[in-house]
Amino acid sequence: MKNISHSLTLFLLTAVFPLLLHGQSIVNDQGRLLVNGEPWFVMGFFADSYSSSSLSEKIATVDSLSKNGFNTIKTCAAGEDWKILSHLDQARAAGMQLIYDGAQNNEWRDFHLNVMNTFKDHPALFGWYIYDDSHGAPPETLKVYYDQAKSIDSLHVTTHSMALSCWNDYSMNHIRERIPHCDVLQMQSYPIGKERINEV
Repeated sequence: MKNISHSLTLFLLTAVFPLLLHGQSIVNDQGRLLVNGEPWFVMGFFADSYSSSSLSEKIATVDSLSKNGFNTIKTCAAGEDWKILSHLDQARAAGMQLIYDGAQNNEWRDFHLNVMNTFKDHPALFGWYIYDDSHGAPPETLKVYYDQAKSIDSLHVTTHSMALSCWNDYSMNHIRERIPHCDVLQMQSYPIGKERINEV
């Protein structure tokens, strides 16, 4: 009985508690997306706002989306570390997961690498967005960014995105060459664009 108790304690300390405290998102061998060991069906948006938006606007967006049944959002940089932490903390309180956009200007600057090292253990972190419009990037570049992200944080997914039109504009091999350098491929779709909804 004592051995069973010790084994259970060890399991909780090494397997369960770290997930609760730090979080984990992976794609398993069956291609299923798991968050903290449980299946996760993404319901959300590609971006909340551009990097110029204020922290209060970002937090308001998280609250609004959460109240309307969404669970995931790809977010742009919130700014200084304390702002990023506040954003992540609010997302956690709202039950949301954030994909952090470290792909500004498609450059892995020291700032973004520092953000990865600083916030990779936050329980509201879903993963890292490593490249924008990846259909225009050489596969070798995507591999460098993917490997760099995984060397810092192997417990969260990486993602990059292609324009939905690339299915028509590029060969299938062109797309296939870029898929291995992320865990989740996003396809950009702009059904409304910049027009007012009642004008579409």
